[in-house]
Amino acid sequence: MRQIVDKIGSILDLFTFDKSEWGVTEISRELDIPKSSVSELMTSMALQGLVERIPPGRYRLGWRWFSVNQVLLDSNALIKEGRSILHEMAERHGESCHLSVFERSEAVLIEKAQASLTTQILMSKVGTKLPLHASASGKLMLAFMQPADLEKAIPEGGLMAYSPKTILSTEVLMRNIEGIRMTGVAVDNEEFVLGLSSIAAPVHNSHGKMIAALGFSMPAHRLAEQLEQFMLITKQCASRLSARLGFTTSGFR
Repeated sequence: MRQIVDKIGSILDLFTFDKSEWGVTEISRELDIPKSSVSELMTSMALQGLVERIPPGRYRLGWRWFSVNQVLLDSNALIKEGRSILHEMAERHGESCHLSVFERSEAVLIEKAQASLTTQILMSKVGTKLPLHASASGKLMLAFMQPADLEKAIPEGGLMAYSPKTILSTEVLMRNIEGIRMTGVAVDNEEFVLGLSSIAAPVHNSHGKMIAALGFSMPAHRLAEQLEQFMLITKQCASRLSARLGFTTSGFR
């Protein structure tokens, strides 16, 4: 049973913003799964509404995910409270902001708020996966990992470059992580997208566990000019969201 679930999970991971349609042969080749097995799985998933068959023999995600997504959005306290905080941040400080969580070795953007028309930037779509070593949210998550998990999260084959400023040295990344642990804030200095910088601080649940990263994204020159100010603002906003989720500092000092 677990093997079937693992295969279904691997298939669903193939559907991305860049490639939203797949054929059985493509899936078989990509995942090294027999074509007959892929065909059987896709037929079953189509019957459940998880995927939809479209001509000529290809598949895209099914509408069942829309209803499931709405349940998640309406029932998850992190998203509901986070959305409120994000809109306050964008309105008060005039910068775009975002909320991300850790999901299977990547930071995933789950909610965002754009700034005013005069200051907004082109932000990634909700659902975008951000690299751990090249994003403020990702580096923050690395900093709060247990040592064993941190070691697994850093690829042995080297760090991928996303911009000319991406950190490619494991030693430099580890020094960056140590700095994040000291300040409680992570900064992406054009490491993911050239010209764009981000800053993020941790969100904790009622048990004191970091469950998300809350932060701002803005043109690099604006963050550089107001770095100290936004470090404080970001931590304050993350603390407010943590408090709404039941986190108190007593007992976690």
